[in-house]
Amino acid sequence: MNKSKNLKILHVCNTASVPQTLVKYQRKLGYKSDLITQKIFSIPGSENVVPDIKLISGNSPRMFALKTLKTARKYDIIHIHYFDKIVPIIKRLYPRKRIILTYHGDDIREQWNNREKYYQKADIVTVATPDLKENAPKNVIYVPNIVDEDHFQRINPYIPGTVIHINMGQGHEKALESAIKTANERELHLTVIDRSKYLFPYDIFPRFFELFEYYNEVKVNTTKGEGWMYFLSLTALQMLFLGGKVIFYDKDFTSFHKKHDAHTVTEKWIDIYRG
Repeated sequence: MNKSKNLKILHVCNTASVPQTLVKYQRKLGYKSDLITQKIFSIPGSENVVPDIKLISGNSPRMFALKTLKTARKYDIIHIHYFDKIVPIIKRLYPRKRIILTYHGDDIREQWNNREKYYQKADIVTVATPDLKENAPKNVIYVPNIVDEDHFQRINPYIPGTVIHINMGQGHEKALESAIKTANERELHLTVIDRSKYLFPYDIFPRFFELFEYYNEVKVNTTKGEGWMYFLSLTALQMLFLGGKVIFYDKDFTSFHKKHDAHTVTEKWIDIYRG
């Protein structure tokens, strides 16, 4: 494998805009890093933040897979996000290329046994949040999420006494009830965004999000039917980097943890790629 900064990296699928952020910071380190994704795997407005993303229109997984296979031949590292079904195909076609697979959430939560036929073909399997290590094979690596630190820069001050909660829709009623209860107890003005009905464009998200003093972080683990998930989401990290505050199950977080530093985590990815 190429040991120099001529290493060529291809990210597949733009889950939660994390891959495009990795592309940006890998390029800053001097590597050739690109992204191919279907529009359905990319938040609207993402292409305005990292403009040279290769967006594939249409909802056909087969057509997207074919275009990915054709594109992959030019790269040393194929870093696949979410779309684990393509892993065995790429490995069969390009056995010498290093295949990295990253799971981001419900794509693997409580499904390690069911997805083994796909992820076992990857050279390395990683997860984006620590809870996903539960019941995972021992060689699965947790690599922290990073925030696009250029994009999530505060321009406007927040409005004191305000809190925002993102409602994930059906099955998350307990989370919404908890957010309402917390806002009432703290005498905060609550704004609820229903993500099942509306997804805020990624390019203007910081300008909206920075208006609130707090983000309420509470999530139902729907894969188990009930119970909570105790980890800071990417949205919470973005809020903290903006200089806002996060209410995490009634505990306040006010600072961005250094383990999510974009440059540090990007260097860690390069080490993983090289094995």
